[in-house]
Amino acid sequence: MTTNGLLMHIGALKKEAGRDFGLVCISLPEHHEPVNENTFCFKLDRERLLRAMSREGRYLLRSNMKAASPETAWEFYLLLTRVEQAFKDLKGTLSIRPIWHQLEERIEAHMIDVHLPTTDGRHVVMSRYTQPEKDVSLLLAQLGLSLPDQPPPKAYATGQTGL
Repeated sequence: MTTNGLLMHIGALKKEAGRDFGLVCISLPEHHEPVNENTFCFKLDRERLLRAMSREGRYLLRSNMKAASPETAWEFYLLLTRVEQAFKDLKGTLSIRPIWHQLEERIEAHMIDVHLPTTDGRHVVMSRYTQPEKDVSLLLAQLGLSLPDQPPPKAYATGQTGL
């Protein structure tokens, strides 16, 4: 095996091992040296392994809750992770995603304006909201929710609305 081939194998092993790769000390041959038991060796860094094992199984939780006991902070954290998982499961099951309506251009993205010309040179503008699909309508009905009524049409003289 060449030095380049060895480096490629080590790179693949490093990717597979993740941070555990740091527990191994490797001595590589120089570029011009052959790869053999005299030029290439590796060994476990026992001191690093012991340090890693001493931290194994521990979890550090930091919070801004000054008055709460560590037990209470841990219980709140576990509750938070359960709630987050429930939302994740719910979103996956229902295939829903949030729609943020904080900016005018986002609100307008859910509306269309229908412009109808009239025979007297004016036009009628009907703002219409997009209608939910059948499954969303069913969900709204099950939740006892309804969408607001469509706004009434408005009539404008040509040029009044920038047309």
